[in-house]
Amino acid sequence: MSDVAVAEVGFFDRALKKVSLLWRDMASSVSTPAEGLSWEARMRACLEARGGEVSARARAADLAQAYLGLDETGRVAFFRALAGFDSDPAAVEGAMREVSAAPDAAARASAKAKLRRVLEPPRLRLLTQFTSIPNGMKFLVDLRADLVRLMGADPMLRALDADLRSLLGSWFDLGFLDLRRIDWNSPAALLEKLVGYEAVHRIRTGGTSRTGWIPIAAATPSSTPACRRSR
Repeated sequence: MSDVAVAEVGFFDRALKKVSLLWRDMASSVSTPAEGLSWEARMRACLEARGGEVSARARAADLAQAYLGLDETGRVAFFRALAGFDSDPAAVEGAMREVSAAPDAAARASAKAKLRRVLEPPRLRLLTQFTSIPNGMKFLVDLRADLVRLMGADPMLRALDADLRSLLGSWFDLGFLDLRRIDWNSPAALLEKLVGYEAVHRIRTGGTSRTGWIPIAAATPSSTPACRRSR
């Protein structure tokens, strides 16, 4: 590994440690300690949003900080608890009956809108809450990388992955990308990352990328294992 790559790893390790400490500080502001509660109880508290937006962010930070300390077995348990926050079957069935029984186009449109709302699983709202904490988007991308690696054939975890993939896909839209030229004024860490993630043409040195163009905003999310596997 080059000196640049070593320096980059050290930088990200320090950044992750700082973010984790920040999450812990945010979580400490929650009036009810989460330690000792089940994952389901902690996630339910996030969804209920007691105490307002600040408390909701603090609980999301607590979940993220706790997740980082888990081993693979613990992370699978976390994912299964999260996957359990699915759509309410009774509410879905009721909404479907309303669609079928709608007497006219206007009533059918209203019933379909209600069906779409009840089909949206609560876990999507919980996943969205992570974007409100520092470095929350990166946390979600890394979360999906773990999920893809650990889910196996579990249907509930695969459904969770489909939700998370769809959520990330809606955020990383082409309209938000910023096309910039990479040249020798670009940071060395960025050039090193380009060499490491090049999947079509092997780049042996940074010199071969002198005239290349790359969508910088696209490279950041799509270079992660989670988004690369979704293609």
